[in-house]
Amino acid sequence: MATSQPSLAAGRGLVAARITLLNADGSRNCSTADTSAYTMCPQTITVSEQTEAGESQTIRCGSGSVYATYTTEDAVNSLELTMTLVPVDIELIALATGATPLRSGGSIIGWSGGQNTNTIPTEVHAWQESYVGGAQSAAPNNFWHHCWPHVKWRLSPANLEEGFNTISLIGKVSGNLSLGNGSFLDIPVEAFESSTHYHARWRDNDVPVVTDAAYNNGLGGGYIPTPACTS
Repeated sequence: MATSQPSLAAGRGLVAARITLLNADGSRNCSTADTSAYTMCPQTITVSEQTEAGESQTIRCGSGSVYATYTTEDAVNSLELTMTLVPVDIELIALATGATPLRSGGSIIGWSGGQNTNTIPTEVHAWQESYVGGAQSAAPNNFWHHCWPHVKWRLSPANLEEGFNTISLIGKVSGNLSLGNGSFLDIPVEAFESSTHYHARWRDNDVPVVTDAAYNNGLGGGYIPTPACTS
């Protein structure tokens, strides 16, 4: 069956990000309370490869002529994400890193810990605007939707200094055959059918907006309810 792609488009900016806790085996966590958090003001997500270098071997005769060669390619073992946040989103940071939330009068006012890598994996989504020419693409292809299926986070050390400070999370990405179409049922089913698929990217119009009930904290971010599922 013939298929066609939407008009080609560039990705622009970073509109929003969402992190959801998974079970230890990478499958959906069926708890709906305090298992997802979002931010409408991430600054950057940078991606780097963690690779194992290939090798090249050659054996020569005494005359100097090559008798045999053997070569292996570089192998990508995982990806590393660095998510830099503008507002210090306490709930998102605590959820991602496994830090202990600090509470006062029913409010979460801070956290403790988070420097060690969290043992609980997360599912991470991010959205960019999709641009063609001088304008954003029309619906239903007006955003680029990204997903990393299995990320374990830790908190990056932060300096206290003059001027505005940002805070960063560092995550190690691996494959996840147990995720299916995701906690919010918004991942194409083919996205993570291989254990070496660490990142998927597709055109979408399903982006968190501050008028949606789940995201109506606006730039405040924080916890949102995860859709219910059965274990």
